[in-house]
Order: sequence, then C-alpha cells, then structure tokens
Amino acid sequence: MTLPRFRGGQAVRNVSLNTQIPLTALERKAAGKSHYELDLCVPGPDDAHPYVGAEYYGKEEHAGELRGLRDIRRESILASKGISIHGVTKEQATNVMELERLAKVLTVSQGERWRKPTAAQEKAMRELIRSLYFHGSNDMRRP
Repeated sequence: MTLPRFRGGQAVRNVSLNTQIPLTALERKAAGKSHYELDLCVPGPDDAHPYVGAEYYGKEEHAGELRGLRDIRRESILASKGISIHGVTKEQATNVMELERLAKVLTVSQGERWRKPTAAQEKAMRELIRSLYFHGSNDMRRP
C-alpha cells in the first residue's frame, strides 16, 4: 500500500501497521481481550472516526462459524468506536482492481485526492503482486 506506484505500490500515506485499539471494560468483557489490533490503518476523517482500517482475512485464521462470529463482534465493537474495517481476502490482495479500490478508500478517508493509476503503474502493480504471491509462478490469473 505504501510503495510508490512506479514500484508497484498504491502510494497510500500515513499507514500504520498492527495498531492496538484499547477496549473499555464492557468491550473487554464482550471480546475477552484488552485490545484489538488493526492489521493496517490510516487516520480517519475526524475525531468521531479516528481510523479506517484493513484486515487481512486469511483462510485459516478466519475460517469456521465461530471465527466468523468473532469477526462480526470485533467489527461491531470497532464500529461503535467509529472505526471502519475493510476486509481483504487473498483473492482480493492479488487483484489490482481490488487493491486500487482499497487504496482509494484509505486515501479519500484522509481527505486526500485519489488519482487513478496509469497503465504503466498498473503493470508495475501486477509484477509486484506476482513476485509477492506467486514467486515467479505462471499460475497468476490476471490480478
């Protein structure tokens, strides 16, 4: 997300990783933990909406009915704090259009102007995705 576009990134600014969000006593009781951690977040548009985040939903960590219920509770508690979360699956993380959509949300939420990448920048994004997820394999299906 933070790499410059000519290097295959999305050029999103002010990105923080693994940001801890403390929970109130009531929230701790419901969640069974003292805080939640956001995989990736940027500052939100105002004090009432302090962060806009992205959560990577891996198949193993987020599989099953119980895990799905925990994810819903987590997102509900974070939403009550004004924090919106955008889930990203591996399929989305390997798709240039989906990454552009998420980058646009993160950029616009900070009050910045979104600029659509050029064809050359999109090509660099595809090459970066291929090197990160497919390790030179020809198995990549047009991200």
